[in-house]
Amino acid sequence: MIKDINPHKPSKSSIRKLTYPGKRAEEIANEFQSAHVHSPPTEVIIHAGTNNIITDSSKECFDNMQLLSSRIKSTFKEARIAISSLITRKDIDVILKTQETNELLKDVCSKEGYTYIENGNIDATCLNGSKLHLNAKGSALLAVHFIKFIRGTSSRSSAGGFPKELRQLGELLLRMIMPQTSKKRTHR
Repeated sequence: MIKDINPHKPSKSSIRKLTYPGKRAEEIANEFQSAHVHSPPTEVIIHAGTNNIITDSSKECFDNMQLLSSRIKSTFKEARIAISSLITRKDIDVILKTQETNELLKDVCSKEGYTYIENGNIDATCLNGSKLHLNAKGSALLAVHFIKFIRGTSSRSSAGGFPKELRQLGELLLRMIMPQTSKKRTHR
């Protein structure tokens, strides 16, 4: 899916692209442990799972993606992590499983303070003849989504829009503010 994205174009900073063609998320998680990364990244984008969706249930696909994201987080503790949503493939009918898996991924992003990269605008017109891989239009859209995350302009998927570090404080503030706006006092 990301083979046509040039890692030198999205940012002026150094970007390293690790690809695992044809691998499932759990295989990437295992291979990732032996990957040699010279300096810890500040951002990591996880784009995987389309090979899992063929045979796995939504929950199994999600579990394998969660395994991958937790291994990356434990390796790069200071990195901002994004999970890129599964892109609907049209070579087989997995639309419902893809949607269900993406909802689970969105939830884990919110809970873990990751950014969820929504790829819903990448549709059948963005796929090549295989109906699985991206054409030039699809690659361009995916690159734009990645660039927004790298530049910090994509929305964070955490409680109330707060970054992970401020999530608890943000939730407390929201609870303090929300009841005041919904309560109406009656005087007799």
